[in-house]
Formats: sequence, structure tokens, C-alpha cells
Amino acid sequence: MKLLQILLIFVFFFLAGVSFYYTNMEKKSKKVTTPTNTQTEEPIYVYREYGDVSYTDTADAIPRIVGDSKMVIAHYSSVKTGDGRAYIIFPDNSSITLSSSTEIEIRYESSKIAITQVLGSTYHRVSTRALGTTYEVRTKNTLAVVHGTKLAVIYDPIIQRTYVAVTENNVEVTGTYDNGTMNKAPVMVQEGSFAHVQSPIVSSKNASSTENLLGTVTVGKNEEVPEIKEFISKNSTLDVRYDAAPLVGKKEFIEKAIDSLKEEAPKELPTEVTIKTFNEPNKKEPVASKAVPTLTSTASPYDTPSKKTAAVLVSSSSETQPPASGGGGFTVVPVEVVTKQLKSFTLNDTLSQEEQSFSDAFYTTYEQLYFVDDPITYCKRLGQMSAKSMVSSLTTITEQAGYILPKQDELVSFATDLVAACADESMNNKAQNFKIRFDTAYPY
Repeated sequence: MKLLQILLIFVFFFLAGVSFYYTNMEKKSKKVTTPTNTQTEEPIYVYREYGDVSYTDTADAIPRIVGDSKMVIAHYSSVKTGDGRAYIIFPDNSSITLSSSTEIEIRYESSKIAITQVLGSTYHRVSTRALGTTYEVRTKNTLAVVHGTKLAVIYDPIIQRTYVAVTENNVEVTGTYDNGTMNKAPVMVQEGSFAHVQSPIVSSKNASSTENLLGTVTVGKNEEVPEIKEFISKNSTLDVRYDAAPLVGKKEFIEKAIDSLKEEAPKELPTEVTIKTFNEPNKKEPVASKAVPTLTSTASPYDTPSKKTAAVLVSSSSETQPPASGGGGFTVVPVEVVTKQLKSFTLNDTLSQEEQSFSDAFYTTYEQLYFVDDPITYCKRLGQMSAKSMVSSLTTITEQAGYILPKQDELVSFATDLVAACADESMNNKAQNFKIRFDTAYPY
């Protein structure tokens, strides 16, 4: 009996010891594995200054609207602006300003920040990169590698032109093929200079020989190109505040700078021009009732004479001048606005240099937008462009040159059918008819 009791006590302590051992092993196992399964990502923030701003997480592909408060976005995201402007701040305090009509794709890793600019204009303020880390910006035909600097990137996908304008330090710029590869040494672009990359446009006459050619990098001074000069100037205010930010709490300092820019953001503009002359400078004027602009004619802006009348609010500068009814001391005065006279353009054998330049620019854009060289590459090139944008691109070129764009209804119809064929994947069956239509729809 005594022996049995001793045996039972032994078995009890043995089982208790085994239980204690495995319980502790399980706890240790959990302590070891838990951190490896949990990823703590440093946040990337997007800020909306004004207008239409959205972002898409590549993991779920669901577009989300960016509101007035800052939002955390995934390390693999795309950000897009419509009529608005936005900012992005990375964990290392590098930041990007996105102008209106801009889209970028972000791939963030601790050792590499890779930005693909689909279209539009961006301004980058890049913190000094640690050894072994990189910051790069790509467009379809350009790679810019940054080591700690400020630069602007302006990309037009229609004419496949990229500007990389450096405002601080240096940037390595290389022309690339569509697939991102390159076979030339990078060009070092100095502070105050820009690199220009223009990819050859694929011609319908020799598409096989010119397709996917590498763009040549040329260098010039930022002040020589008005588009670059103006864009850099718009970003100079935040540049000053970014440089003044302390190392400790820099992100919060930049956030305050962005908040102050929100207050300065453009508000909805009135439909009329307002001119005020105060009778008493220190006295607050009453608010005038809104005047509705009246036009002398509903004719097309291409008709001549090209004149219209806008309503202008003018305050009473003299007590002898009676105020308009309900206008709080303002009268509505018609003001004649003369718009640019547009003329017809005809192709002939004796074109001036200016006419030839316009003809080449117009045809290049028309071919890029409307010629279906290959169904797959065409739809890829067209991307998300709308029919309205296609026609608008041609209208802008012609009006800037001072000419009328004829056959607009036909161009709209053609563009609508092209966009629809890409959307419903019927381009393969319609490509040959579109090639014939390309010649008949040409407006000149």
C-alpha cells in the first residue's frame, strides 16, 4: 500500500512536470513567432489642398476620395487629381506635390521609393538618401534617380514628352524604352537646368522601324521654358517652408505649411468680373446681388466677329449716380470682351515655316490619338483618355496656332467609337475600318 502511494505521487509529479514544460514551450513559441507575423508599416500620408483628389490601394483596387483630413495610404498605391491639388509625405519626410490632372503610382520600401508618373506635373522634395537607398521617378520614356534634392517632373503622355527640372543639387536622367529598359549612360542634370526627353512618335507609314525607340535626352536652363518656370514658381512657397522645417517634428511643420496653403487655395470663381470703387475706404461695402452675364450672341466662338458682352459690377463712385435696384450701390455695366479671331488653315505646297510647324504638330497628335497601328498597343496607349479629351487636345493645338478646327462633330464621333472599341474589347474586329476612317476624318 505504501509502495502504491509512492508510485502515485511519482506519477503525479511526473505529469505535472510534463504539463509545465509544454505550457512554457508554447508560450516561448508564441513570443518568438508573433513579431515575425506582424508587419508594422510606417504611414504614408496624402493631403488634399482643394478640388478632386482620390487614391487607390493596389491590393483592393477600390478608388477612395480624399477629404479635408489627411489620410494614410498603402505602400503600393496610386494617387490621382482631377481639378485639384494634393500632397504626399513619406516616412522620411520626403514629399510630393501633385498638380491638377496628375496621376502617379507609388511603390514604397524602406530602401527604395519608386514613383511612376502616368501623366501630369509633380514636384518632389527628397530628403538626403542613406547609403544603399534610392528614390526614383519614372515616366514612360524617362528614369530620374535622385539622391536628395528638389525637382519637377512634367509628363505629357499624348506627345510622349518629359521634362525633369532640377531646382537643387543634381539628378541622373536617362531615356528609357516603354518597358523601362535603357541602353545609354545617364545624363547628370545640374541645379537650375532641365532634361527634356521626347520619344519618337510611331508613324503609320513605318511603324515597325520606329516603334519603341529610345528618347534622346537634351539639357537646357529652367528659365528658358515658360511651362517649367511657372510650375517651379508655384512650388516656391512650400519650398521655403520645407527648408525652414526643423529636423525634429519636420512632418508636423510641413503639415502646418500645407494647412496654410489650403486657406490660400482658389475658391469658386464668380461668373462675372467685379470692379469695386469705395466711397468711404474704411467703411465696409454691402454685398452686391449676383449679376448674370448676358451675351450679345449665342454664336460659336469660331464665328466672326468673335465678340461677347460680360456683365460687370461697378460700385457708385459718386452720390449723383443712382444705385441699381437691390444692388447695394452697384450698377451692372456691359463690357465688351474681344476673343482671338480664328482663321482657316489649308494644306498646300507652299507653307510658311510657321504653318509647316503647326501642320507637323497637329498631324503628330492626330496620328497618336486616332491611328490604330496595332489594336493592343493602341488601347494601351489610349489608356483612360475620354473622347472629349481627344478632341480637346486637337482643339487646343489649332486655337493656340490661331486656326479653326473643322469636322469637329466627325472627330467627336470617331473618338467616341475608338474609346468604346477599347472598352468592350472589339478593337481587333474594327481596327481595319478605323484605319480607313483615320484618313477620311482628317480635318485638313
